[in-house]
Amino acid sequence: MKVIGSFFFLSMFLGALTAWNTPFAYGDVTANCDNLTNTGLPGVSVDVLKLPDGTYRAYYMGMGGMVSARSNDGIVWTQETGQRMGPGGAIVSVSNPWVFITKDNRYRMIYEGHATPGNTTSNAYFYSAVSTDGLNFSNEGQVMSGIAEDVMSQTGFYFLSVPDGIRLSDNSLRMYYVSDGLDTRSAVSKDDGLTWTRDGGTRVYNGVDPMVARLSPERYVMFYTDFALQTRTRQLFFANSTDGLNFTVQSQPVVSATGQNTVVDPFVIMAAGNRMRLYFSVMTGQTSQSIYTCLLPASYSADNCASTLSADLKLHVPVVDYAGAFYRADFAQSPSQDGSLTFTITSAGAIADAAPYATCGHCTLDASLKLYIPVVYYGNTSYRATLQGIISSAGTPSFKVSDAGVNQ
Repeated sequence: MKVIGSFFFLSMFLGALTAWNTPFAYGDVTANCDNLTNTGLPGVSVDVLKLPDGTYRAYYMGMGGMVSARSNDGIVWTQETGQRMGPGGAIVSVSNPWVFITKDNRYRMIYEGHATPGNTTSNAYFYSAVSTDGLNFSNEGQVMSGIAEDVMSQTGFYFLSVPDGIRLSDNSLRMYYVSDGLDTRSAVSKDDGLTWTRDGGTRVYNGVDPMVARLSPERYVMFYTDFALQTRTRQLFFANSTDGLNFTVQSQPVVSATGQNTVVDPFVIMAAGNRMRLYFSVMTGQTSQSIYTCLLPASYSADNCASTLSADLKLHVPVVDYAGAFYRADFAQSPSQDGSLTFTITSAGAIADAAPYATCGHCTLDASLKLYIPVVYYGNTSYRATLQGIISSAGTPSFKVSDAGVNQ
């Protein structure tokens, strides 16, 4: 759709603010995503790994313990026989698998194991197991034990739970996990998961079951289960980060549940069209556990070249190509005599290293001061826009919207 005229452009933006948040309902579960369906996998704590042949394997906690299933498309699944991991020795129960492919092309599973010091309560630590085929795992022992910050106040025992992680630019790993039963913290491994050094600090307060995806050198996204007292396990939230350590939580939940349902254990993979496929578990009381999936709007996985327009009409442009040199710029809406939607620059600067932006569609500025923005997000809707630069008699540049439209 092509739109000419800045007033119409502005009204289209404002209308999108409510349009993007139209939920998709499935019984007592509401999600801001498309095609919410039950995968047919009965369980919780799913971890989906894309295999070298392009298919997918889901590891999760099912009725028969820690099990797995295969899929060609991430939607239709076929259960695999047997258990992937079970208790043994001092470990009386296992749960919450995170599986990744090591640098030497093996499969390593980091999982939660409970070692019972008494008869009724237990500490939860992280253990490792390794496999050559992703099905038959051999235990490697404990890789992370608890410290003071991990103690649950209500029990006095250590609680490390629900590990998940990403591979960083230097090929190290960062693991995100539940600490003390309430919050999300992180640790780094330089040896493919055998030893871990804590980052320090808290990534998200009152948030558990973390899943983080690294979309670009400057874009990390986290999905997690809300653990605030009034809404505990009733909502899944989304947070953004530029460094993988400091996250900004979005105010709107991605998924919410009512009635007897709770929603836990989010996980995402990249799907077609640069969209993320979300998985999460719905629990109804203590008897029913099902894994659901849906497609998230494209803005959740927008690359680090995408521009953003805030509700107060502040425009952030992360990278602009001007005659082969790269800049960043921030704009704010400014008054105009003809009533057009006009922006002035509030800050700008050169980008010394443009390599992280090489593969995404960045903005361009030509000699006539025409600024083309291929992707600008307002809420969760993607637009394109052209702004024409105008130099005032005082030499101050401003940019007037001349053309805009919704990206299909």
